[in-house]
Amino acid sequence: MTKFHRLYETAILKTLGANKRLIVSITLVEYGVLGLLAGVIGSAAAIGLTWAISKYGMNITWRLVPSVNLIGVAATLLLVT
Repeated sequence: MTKFHRLYETAILKTLGANKRLIVSITLVEYGVLGLLAGVIGSAAAIGLTWAISKYGMNITWRLVPSVNLIGVAATLLLVT
């Protein structure tokens, strides 16, 4: 969404009676959901790619480390929000 779309959306919300706190809350929830979704999709893609590379490209054993994936999802959430 461009800056002008965001300003237009904010103007409409203010016209409908939304206060600044509500607008900030809506924006934070929107970016939070986007960050969480991006983190989950990115983590799933990374798991699939590392498995394929380790099995077919490097011929080494592969194991899943959930803590690393959770850290990746959390980092993406924080960076996007």
